[in-house]
Amino acid sequence: MSNNSSVLVPIHMEALVLKKDKEDCLDLRPNFNNTGGVFLQDELQPKIKNKTRLEKGIHLHWSLPKALRHSFVTNKTNETRFPIAPNRWMITRIRTDKGVKNMPSRIWIIESDAINSNNTPNWLLVKDNKLDFKNIGKKTEWDAGFNESSSEVTVSAVGVGNPFFSSFYHSCKNIFGFHDDLKDLDDVINSKEKCTLTYVVTGWYSDNNEDPLGNIPDTTSSNITENEYIERKRIKEEREWIRKQWAIKQDDDQSIKSKNNIPDFPSIYHSSIQSIRWDNKIKTAIPKGDIQVYAGNSSVESLSAQIARTFNFNKPEDEELISALQYQLLEDYYTYPDWERIKSENHKRGFSPRNRGITWEISKQDTREPSLDNTKKQSQNSLQDEPTILENLKRLNHKQIQYNSLKEELESLHHQYYCLWYKEACTFIYELDFQKIDYEDLKIKITNKIKQKTDEINSKPDGIKKEISDLVKSIKNKIDESNKKSDIKLELKEKLEDRFWEPNEPVLLLCGQGIRNTEIQHFQSADLKINYRNKSQVLDKLSLNMPTSSNEAPELVEILKTSFTILQLDTLKGKVPVEEIKALVYETVLLDHSLSVDISKIAYEMVTPGGQIDKDSATVKEFAQQIINIQSQLLLENPHIDYKSPASFSVRKWQQAWVPLFMAWEVKYTHNVSEIRDIGLLKDSYSRKPEDSFLFEKETDANNTSITIEGISPFSNSVLSNLKETLPDEITANYDQENVIAQSLSGLHKSLLMQKTGIQLPPIQYRSNSNEYKIDLEEMRRMGENGYSIGCDPGDIEDGNLFYPLRGGTIEITKLSIVDAFGQEKKVILKDSNTTKIICSRSLKDTEKPSDNFIPLPARILQPARLQCNWLSVNNDPIYQEGEKSHNPVLGWLIPNYLDNSIMIYDRDGDGVDILHVDKNSTKEKLLNLELPPFIKNLSEDDTVLQKMLSTIQEHISGINQLADKVYSNLTDVAEIKNNTSALIYGQPIAVACCSISLELLGLPANNQRWDQSEKENNGGITSQEFPLYVGNYNIENDGLLGYFINDEYSTFYTTPNIKGFNHQKKGSFFKKSKPLKLSIDKEIKLTLLMDPTAGVHLATDILPTKCIQLSSYHVEQLLSKIDISFMIAPFIGNKTAPGIPLPISINADWKWCNKKDINTLQNDEEIVQKRHIDPRFAPKQAYEGWIRLSNIKTKI
Repeated sequence: MSNNSSVLVPIHMEALVLKKDKEDCLDLRPNFNNTGGVFLQDELQPKIKNKTRLEKGIHLHWSLPKALRHSFVTNKTNETRFPIAPNRWMITRIRTDKGVKNMPSRIWIIESDAINSNNTPNWLLVKDNKLDFKNIGKKTEWDAGFNESSSEVTVSAVGVGNPFFSSFYHSCKNIFGFHDDLKDLDDVINSKEKCTLTYVVTGWYSDNNEDPLGNIPDTTSSNITENEYIERKRIKEEREWIRKQWAIKQDDDQSIKSKNNIPDFPSIYHSSIQSIRWDNKIKTAIPKGDIQVYAGNSSVESLSAQIARTFNFNKPEDEELISALQYQLLEDYYTYPDWERIKSENHKRGFSPRNRGITWEISKQDTREPSLDNTKKQSQNSLQDEPTILENLKRLNHKQIQYNSLKEELESLHHQYYCLWYKEACTFIYELDFQKIDYEDLKIKITNKIKQKTDEINSKPDGIKKEISDLVKSIKNKIDESNKKSDIKLELKEKLEDRFWEPNEPVLLLCGQGIRNTEIQHFQSADLKINYRNKSQVLDKLSLNMPTSSNEAPELVEILKTSFTILQLDTLKGKVPVEEIKALVYETVLLDHSLSVDISKIAYEMVTPGGQIDKDSATVKEFAQQIINIQSQLLLENPHIDYKSPASFSVRKWQQAWVPLFMAWEVKYTHNVSEIRDIGLLKDSYSRKPEDSFLFEKETDANNTSITIEGISPFSNSVLSNLKETLPDEITANYDQENVIAQSLSGLHKSLLMQKTGIQLPPIQYRSNSNEYKIDLEEMRRMGENGYSIGCDPGDIEDGNLFYPLRGGTIEITKLSIVDAFGQEKKVILKDSNTTKIICSRSLKDTEKPSDNFIPLPARILQPARLQCNWLSVNNDPIYQEGEKSHNPVLGWLIPNYLDNSIMIYDRDGDGVDILHVDKNSTKEKLLNLELPPFIKNLSEDDTVLQKMLSTIQEHISGINQLADKVYSNLTDVAEIKNNTSALIYGQPIAVACCSISLELLGLPANNQRWDQSEKENNGGITSQEFPLYVGNYNIENDGLLGYFINDEYSTFYTTPNIKGFNHQKKGSFFKKSKPLKLSIDKEIKLTLLMDPTAGVHLATDILPTKCIQLSSYHVEQLLSKIDISFMIAPFIGNKTAPGIPLPISINADWKWCNKKDINTLQNDEEIVQKRHIDPRFAPKQAYEGWIRLSNIKTKI
């Protein structure tokens, strides 16, 4: 099988040495034993109290490369697949303390896919709609007569129902792990004698067709079926992706190079551990030392709390700034940031985004010359000439959102059906004795709902799916017609719908000497490229410069691999990569530190012909130290062209194995109150500022009980690598020797929803008398492909309330352990004997922290949710893409006129409709009834919003002007505004826009799954709970809200809550400082906003990230360019010609004079020329009243 061009891929391996059996290892394998007659989810889940034994001897566990642990999702079936893993592994053990001749050795071969006779299954097969539980993995001592086993199993890094299959030693022993009981060395092991051992592991594929670096299948052949083409294409894409993850060692050897630097040769995986010393001094692998625990809403928050405590950063904002540095929100380390934006962004990182579906938009591309005047471009760069396209786009998005919502609701109903099936199965299997539930009737009801929603989507000819398809075709046809007539090219595109947000579970960060090193290859989170080699690049000699007398140059000596004799290697033959294994074994021997004295002795004997050198001489031992340095250096450098160093993680000197893999935890959750309706989120929020955070009320129901939740979370050390990339050296220098790992309490939130993460299997025909585990295809069809992806956790029949869709309270950590890949446990927190304190980040801190093990939790809706805001048209329809007329979100404009002490009112088309003047001389605000310019038109009947608003704001113009001035002066571009001369004459335009705001859940509300609630749709009151919503925030630099009206009530104007310097009491009852709005799920609130069109409006509620809504800048610019601003000039005396009034150039607008309606005596230029002989002193004069009208204004946007 050997091939000089085989690709040698390095892998990482750990060795655990035990002088006696270890009885207290945690067994975190899924339970595939059929203890209940059927594999229900609760039986499958690993338990943190399960123990297992590790036997005396040496345990090896190797990790597959990340590329072989990468998941691929097939487009057609949405099936998740993992690359096939090597299924043959050879373990070579060499004893290195008995010299280099006839070195004692032993060889085993592992057939990873072979089925053995062990009664405890570790692998699940799904075949012919049946579940088949097997124990795979077979270890055999090598001999020349070895025959391979045949197997139907295809092994991968991830098993069905066991995502950590290859990572956890107890799951993959004799597959990706090996136990050497050392019974052949009993005479050494049971005595005080010492021995040193080295292990070399090599792996390969018994079938080259399954090798990801083998031949890429041909997809161009015409002699294959469609299914064969799909399968070949899938394999081709997977293999090409894997190859990109591995980098070839660059050299002049063309034998392993091919197109794109990707070889088509078999892959061989290798690793070695040298110098395992067996003696009485073998220590436990579990590291000693303290561990500190920090908690936050994210790993970054937890790390920020740790840094703040370590460096004594005690200011409230310190943690926020450290988090901002890690999130790369700051321009540099020294510029003071936009504080409100930082807090808002940090808060957002406490949530994870969830997508629901797509919506549609029309993009535009201008194909005309760039030099064309922008005004001319704007006149054509609009969808106003395509009303049919916009109308169809509105209908398309409306239907698409309906479709997205129905799909999620179907997923919810499928899960509800699964929960009923699960409870029915439990009732039957465990013969539960309690009040009977009519499961069949309940399942029929849910099935009918599923059918109804499915019909809405798929029914022909009226199904939503068909409507969407027809609308897409219609719009594309209209676009094609439009593109033929215009230089503005339109295109219909998909875009993601606004995201939903799911709160993060609390993240615990552990650091300290009790963790030990996490910077090993097995634990790396980054997908680093791995350098591979071929056999010709493997080290086959050591070049040494032998010391001589001081007057002579050192003598070069080459220690060849032939200096060592390992007779067992000569027995290798058959379907084994013999030459590659030999080359890798001898390379390991040449680099073995435990052989440095033997190599030193050989070298001295080579330069001392006929001389016998004492192995224990000081000279030999001194040179042996130099050899160790050379061996170590060879792992870092390439000293000559024909040798390429192996990856340092693949050839290692032994260190007792400790690979933190899991965080096993147990918590007690205590809700603050017994019922959601008693939470009172709004009670203390009226005095709260929008920039502050809040928890639940500090009241706890005395009768409220705690629930215990346990979980197993895989660790990550990415938090430390992120820290080193983003924080300044002054901080990261402190972490060079610091070990930091972090993980969330994953599964906590699902447990509070009475759901269960982890292993879920398809429904089984549990009533069958057959010993076969047949998938119930009928039930699976009813619950859908994903209905059983999240489990059901109804608890025990006697349990009280376990359902908390709105999180809020405290968790007490009662147990916390670090579990390594071998199941070794380091206990961090034990309730009854704990000295470890949990330090919470500021976002979790509470003034009433019951004890050191408690973590307060802020209010969060546990289902993914979102603040949905839609701009509304004049017809109250949602606007999906802004356009003209009925697709315009701006329903009017207010422009302060500082010269006239007035506000000019414009409709949505930019036409003037009113001017409201205030009497400057009146002690009380009084509206002047002045004549309007002739170009002012009447409001149309459908401008109802403007009509209602104008009827109430007329007596409050000065207050609106004052608010406008304060908001504009607070914007980021304040300097630009103040330097504009026009700002002395008129203020920034105020947009009048309507929007609807609602709180939406992703899918249907979760239901209480308690046994006695099975016949009820009890969502725990989540849909009736009111949540505080703050609109606008004066402290954020780009917030342009003046205030708003609620629904159709225009008698009260609510200003931004924290605006400064505005006296509401002086301004009367019309102006009120806004309080939090009461927002409920799926109930809309309509707001009429007065806002700066160039800025945004922030919607804040602590249960979700802050949302910023903005008007389309292009549409605003286009509308404002149409607006004419006028100033009354009266009275003055002048000639009977248009007045010549000088205006500053910085006004940057065209202007003209406009008379009152009843004056029309101006003379044209020809008449003036004819009367030039008239003495100017006696020329006709007239008194004038009128307006200067500015047009084509270059706005301040």
